[in-house]
Amino acid sequence: MKKILIFSIALLLSQMATAQSKIGFLDLNYVLNKLPRYKQIQKELTDFQKQGQEEFKIKQEDFQKKLEAYQQEAASLSPVMRAGEEKKLQNLQDELVNFETSFRARIQNKEAQLMAPIYEKIEKSIEEITKAEAYEFIVRREAFYTVVEANNISDKVAAKVQTMN
Repeated sequence: MKKILIFSIALLLSQMATAQSKIGFLDLNYVLNKLPRYKQIQKELTDFQKQGQEEFKIKQEDFQKKLEAYQQEAASLSPVMRAGEEKKLQNLQDELVNFETSFRARIQNKEAQLMAPIYEKIEKSIEEITKAEAYEFIVRREAFYTVVEANNISDKVAAKVQTMN
């Protein structure tokens, strides 16, 4: 029984070794950088981020001014007024932290929203090239140390995506 199992495994391995799989490679960063729309999206995201940073800076400066004013007046305030001012300052600081956190999430959402159509086109291009050229697998180039350049479909994908509108 053991000999039959070993023979079956050996036979299976030999069949697998003789079967040739056509594997294509894709460099996603290369493809993205070839697309004019990707460059536009990067600029939109940079502008959006700068706008948020400016808004944060204004809020932070406002907080800093109020903190400094409080520190100058604190000695002359009654304990009740001091507690009220400290509560206001704590609320402003919490708003700053919440703004920063929510803004990061807004950036990620905006990027996902803007990039979704590009990723859909890339995926569709990969599927079309895979079928047309009889590839069994397409893998990200970054996953391997070396690849056969003849199997690199990055330029084909970039060209196909650029023709889609």
